[in-house]
Amino acid sequence: MPVEKFRFVSPGIQTAEIDRTARAEPAPRIGPVIIGRARSGPGMVPVRVQTREDLIKIFGDPVPGAGGGDVWREGSTTAPTYGMYAADAFMRNSGPLTYVRLLGENSDNASSAAGASAGWNVENAYGLFLFDAVSSSASTNAATGSLSAVFYTVSQSAGAPSVTVLSSSYNASNALIGAEAGSNSLEFKVAISNYKGDTTSALTATINFDRNSDKYIRKVLNTNPEFTNSEYYADSRRLNYWVGETYESSVSDTFGGLSTTDNTTFAATAILAQGTNKHSNRQYEANKARTGYIVHQDLENAASYDPLSLTKLFRFESLHNRGVWDTQNIKISIVDIKPSANPQSDPYGTFSVLIRSAADTDKNPVIYEQYNGLNLNPKSENYIARKIGDKYRTWVEADRRYTEKGIYPNVSAYVRVDVSNEVAEGTNPEYLPFGYYGPVKYHDFIAQGVSGSGTSTFSTAVNYLTSSYTTAAVAERAGANMTYAFTGSGAAFFGYTASAGSTYNGVDLVNWAGQLKVLYPAAPLRSNSTYVAFRENAYFGVNSLGIYTNKDKGYVDYHRLLANNVGSDPTASPSDGTAYSYIFTLDDLVQTTGSTSVTADTVVPMTASGHFNLNVAYVSGSRVAEKSVTKLGYAATAGTLSDAGAYRAILDAGYDQFTMPMVGGFDGFNIVNPEPFANKLIGSSETDDYAYFSLRKAIDTIRDPEVVEHNLVSIPGVVDTGITNLLIDMADDRRDTLAVIDIESDYQPRFELGTNVTDRETEPNVDTAVSSLKSRQLNSSYAACFYPYVQIVDRRTNLALFVPPSVAAIASMGYTDRVAAPWFAPAGFVRGGLSTGVTGLTVIGVSRVLRQRDRDKLYEQNINPIAQFPAEGVVVFGQKTLQATPSALDRINVRRLLIYVKKEISRIANSILFEQNVEATWNRFKSRAVPFLDSVKAGLGLEDFRFILDESTTTPDLVDRNILYARVLLKPAKAIEFIALDFEIFKSGASFDD
Repeated sequence: MPVEKFRFVSPGIQTAEIDRTARAEPAPRIGPVIIGRARSGPGMVPVRVQTREDLIKIFGDPVPGAGGGDVWREGSTTAPTYGMYAADAFMRNSGPLTYVRLLGENSDNASSAAGASAGWNVENAYGLFLFDAVSSSASTNAATGSLSAVFYTVSQSAGAPSVTVLSSSYNASNALIGAEAGSNSLEFKVAISNYKGDTTSALTATINFDRNSDKYIRKVLNTNPEFTNSEYYADSRRLNYWVGETYESSVSDTFGGLSTTDNTTFAATAILAQGTNKHSNRQYEANKARTGYIVHQDLENAASYDPLSLTKLFRFESLHNRGVWDTQNIKISIVDIKPSANPQSDPYGTFSVLIRSAADTDKNPVIYEQYNGLNLNPKSENYIARKIGDKYRTWVEADRRYTEKGIYPNVSAYVRVDVSNEVAEGTNPEYLPFGYYGPVKYHDFIAQGVSGSGTSTFSTAVNYLTSSYTTAAVAERAGANMTYAFTGSGAAFFGYTASAGSTYNGVDLVNWAGQLKVLYPAAPLRSNSTYVAFRENAYFGVNSLGIYTNKDKGYVDYHRLLANNVGSDPTASPSDGTAYSYIFTLDDLVQTTGSTSVTADTVVPMTASGHFNLNVAYVSGSRVAEKSVTKLGYAATAGTLSDAGAYRAILDAGYDQFTMPMVGGFDGFNIVNPEPFANKLIGSSETDDYAYFSLRKAIDTIRDPEVVEHNLVSIPGVVDTGITNLLIDMADDRRDTLAVIDIESDYQPRFELGTNVTDRETEPNVDTAVSSLKSRQLNSSYAACFYPYVQIVDRRTNLALFVPPSVAAIASMGYTDRVAAPWFAPAGFVRGGLSTGVTGLTVIGVSRVLRQRDRDKLYEQNINPIAQFPAEGVVVFGQKTLQATPSALDRINVRRLLIYVKKEISRIANSILFEQNVEATWNRFKSRAVPFLDSVKAGLGLEDFRFILDESTTTPDLVDRNILYARVLLKPAKAIEFIALDFEIFKSGASFDD
């Protein structure tokens, strides 16, 4: 230290220590951003994960492709999720990592061009309707039936396919046909015309709704929409239809099971459409799942009870858009509902929230999250929005960024709370969550049969979404049969093309003037508590098991989005043509003896002596019929209840919980495309192509360095030049990340090829790849590319597949970061060897074995070869950036060194920002920066450096302008890429010293 710092008084020696070995504190690791599809997880937002376990928990395992099966219900696994392979490999060695899961979204200014809107739209949707018997003794009585299945058809050159029901002795004139005598009358023969691309012949098949039967509709008929895509399937292999929704539980509930031999059912098909509005049009962006609004208990007179007049309290919404996954996999229970114990001191009651697996059982619930002791008091610490969170993001397209709204930070990893204004502003403190609005569905209706002599006509132009069925609509609230559904009348529905005198089941079909009551299916609800081990533990509300003992795979079909014109919020108030599926409330529980088929008129007298032995059933309409427990109480309380406090009876009996679904989740993809982001599908404009818009938006979400930090970025598999240019531009703008892109003329998987290609792939073309990249005239040290695809083995399924070279490059960089440092070349046999599995990938080959001259061509154009050698296996054999100008920065290890050093020095500089611009502050800066650079030098990243910060850099003029200026002089260490060896041979007797 300077001599002036010593204190000399009398002669002597004084010493001081100056420690120059200080080590900089390790900075938080940054890691890459990977953009791609995934099985699950938040969509279109950057999600940072610290461990591989978190990555898989949130986004699911990588998909190897080659899947199939029931794509409608289970989702597509035909194309690999390349992004997840890159992320998985990197996280096996290093971390953290940020993943952006792609969903389908479109521009606010999307054009009318094909593909501009997210989602899908096909020719027609045919509904298959099943009905009970037509009565011969009372021709004016209504026969009741419901939609049981939906067939989607795709138009092609031979004509639009149609779906009809056939009798055993096929008669083309029959439009409404019953089952064969003596057989399962819920088994029907259907015909699909023009069902293949190369024929006009019809497919005929016998189907039923029993999933254990060989004739089960989803086993017999196609359920994969991808088979309708003429881009991928030649005429001889293409199908022009698929089976979408099937409602097995609804069919069973309507007909008392899935099998009967009484020959009293009949079936018909009709197009589900309203003019140009079609059920087959699902052109929606990716959509969040939601619950219906939760409503409170009835505090008024039961006889005047109207559930539609109840105050909406709150609902749950997916925290981030996970698409259909939330609808398929999550349900929410409200439990432990309690009135205030001391209304004088605290009038608000409490309740708890469970976020559960949709596949669990009430006996063994699988709980993802639990929030206890919540209330509706906005001033309370236990206020539901405060405890779970209500913030959400909205995308501002003009600014190309997210803005955050809401008040309370999100605690849940799955949902946010959407609290109504009535609750947020302070509502009746006695209100408790007591039920919820079910999702909207198409309007039920009663159709009048056509009467008169002669021939009547079966019409497929029935207006299923029409408002005409609602103009005379009334709620069925007559007596005890209240259903909260809506019906209307006055529209002709089924007539018959038959000769005069034709009959069916004893009824004159021509002159029949009866009614058909047409129901659209709603998800099954728990009907009673008798089969629960502890009755008070029964969760009323939605029953995700349906008629099964394990999850009803059709559960998701009840909760999908409807036609495009209906809207993207299936929990919104019904509009013309729609109605609530149901309105569930604990106010509609009645006391029973255990019967599973009760109505409000058949409720047994209240004789139970203890509330833990009380059997109850859900009967819609029992509150208004004054039959419910909340009106009458149970044995111990009968005659003591008033309407105002009656709700306590059912809670006191232990029935204080209910469950609701998450509805309307949607991925936004065109369901007929196995890979929605195939390069052949990506357009050139975000207004004309939803795939282009989605990819650009994903890039924009990570553009701002103050929002998302990253030092690598890649969209594996995307070679579209428009998108990869956007990625490089983003990296150039940030100047703190390396974009690893894939390029054209490489291996092409099946979903990139047309139907005229007989092979399943095309071999990479080195010459074309070189010329294509050269024509782009790229010049950036913040980008790099590799070539060609490599073949790996999926660790979970043992399937072999080809993955883009960017996946291998990201893997080798992750391994390099673990065993060395970012400034070491992620290439060569030590750190770029892919065959040993150390990089996180099990690589078994390449899509093209590169010869020496191939590697020379590629490297001269700054394309890094991935080579395969007989002994050493597959290895990354280059580390150039895409900088055209020769300099140290045309190498990946130097670029990554500079990204690392700049970021860490900037972190140190942040600690002195707004401090005094004086020498003491400069010294603080240097005392941390110099040791950091020393550590990089010691780690072989730098040959030497100088850090200059004094009056020669920060002059008085700069001080007056509030500027600190330092110079950091670096000599990066270079990697050995070329080794020259001279082997000199000497004759005998020669001296090596000559």
